Amino acid sequence: MSDSRSTRIANDGPDSAVQARLWRLFIDESGQFSDERSHVHCAALLVERDRSGNAPDAIKAELVRLAPEFTWPLHAAFLKVPAIYALSPYASGKVAAYKVGEKVLPPAAVVARLLASRAADTKVVLDSLLKGREPTMRILWRLDDTLREVLPHTHQALENRRAEISRGVRQILRALCRPAPGALMAAFLLLSVEEWVGAAVDPNAGPLPRESLRYDRLLRALFLLLDRTLSGRAQHDVKALVLTRHRSEDASREPLFVDRRHVESLVVEAIPVARDVRVTVEGAYAFDRHVHGGLVLADFVSTWALGVLRYRPGCPLTEVTELLRIETGLPVSSGSPPRSHIGCAKEITSPARSRPRQWASEARAQWEAPR
Repeated sequence: MSDSRSTRIANDGPDSAVQARLWRLFIDESGQFSDERSHVHCAALLVERDRSGNAPDAIKAELVRLAPEFTWPLHAAFLKVPAIYALSPYASGKVAAYKVGEKVLPPAAVVARLLASRAADTKVVLDSLLKGREPTMRILWRLDDTLREVLPHTHQALENRRAEISRGVRQILRALCRPAPGALMAAFLLLSVEEWVGAAVDPNAGPLPRESLRYDRLLRALFLLLDRTLSGRAQHDVKALVLTRHRSEDASREPLFVDRRHVESLVVEAIPVARDVRVTVEGAYAFDRHVHGGLVLADFVSTWALGVLRYRPGCPLTEVTELLRIETGLPVSSGSPPRSHIGCAKEITSPARSRPRQWASEARAQWEAPR
C-alpha cells in the first residue's frame, strides 16, 4: 500500500473477481459556468455504501447535531460567512450556538446594529432567510465586513463558530474514510476540471448554451475518471446521486435541468457496459430539506476544492493534491504508482488564447502515461 496521501482502492483478496465492492457517489459542481474564464469543476464524494448510510438520514443526523442553529440543508458557501451565524438563528428563531458574553452580542442585538449601519442590505438578507431563499453572497459579505467593523469581538466569536463547524465537517469526512480493521480506505474525493483557463466553446457544438456544454463535459469526465480509478481486479457497483442544477445560467434561455435520464446518458458515454465498474444513477436531487446528507457533504467538499483550485494555475500537481487533502480531509490519489483523482474534460475548441493550468496538465499526463 502507498503512503497516506495515495491509497489503493481495488480489493486484492481471492474473491475480488466475483464480489463487487459497493459504493455511493455524491456529485456536486462549483463555479460560474457562464463565465469562460472562471474555474469550474464537478466534485464527487465516493463513499463505501454501508458507510454512506443505507439509512439515508445517518449523515444528516451528524450534520444537524453539529450545526443545530441552522435549518436543513447546511450550505457550505453561506457557512463561510461569519455573519450568517447570527443572521440565520435570528431569522429562524433557533438558538445561536456561539458564546454570548460582555463584548459578544446575541443575534437580536447584532441584527439591530446591522440595521442601524446597513439597513437595506440587512433587510434583503433577512427577507431571503425568512422566505427560505438563499441570500446573495455579495450582500452577505458586505454585511460581514460591516459587522467586523462595528462589532469586532462579536465577529470574532462568529468566526470561531465557523471554524468549529468546518472542523466538525472534516471530522465526519475523516470518519467516512476510516477503514474497518484489515480493510482499505472507504471514501475518496474525485474532481473533473478543465485543463485550460478561458478555452472557448465551439458555437457549432450544438444547440445547448455554452455553460450547459461545459457542465456536461465535466460530468462525463467525472464518470470516466471514476471508471479509470476503480477499474482493476475487483468489481465495483456504484450508485450515483447528483445535485440537480439549471444547466443554463442565461436568464434569456429556457432553463435545462439535470435529471436522472440526462445523467444516465453521460454515464453510458463515459463507461463501456462490459467494465469492472457498474454505475446506476439513483437520482438527481434538489438542494432542499429532503436532500441526502451525502450530497450536503459533497457541497462542502466542492466548495472547499474551489477555494484551493481557483487561484493556483501555476502550482504543481503534488502541491495541489496535498492542499486538497488538507482542506477536505479526503484522499485525492490512489494506486501504485499513485495517480491523482483529478480528471480533465476534453476541450471543445483549440484554446489558442487561453493558458493551461500546470496541475491539470500534469494530472492529464499522469492518466495518459502507461502503467
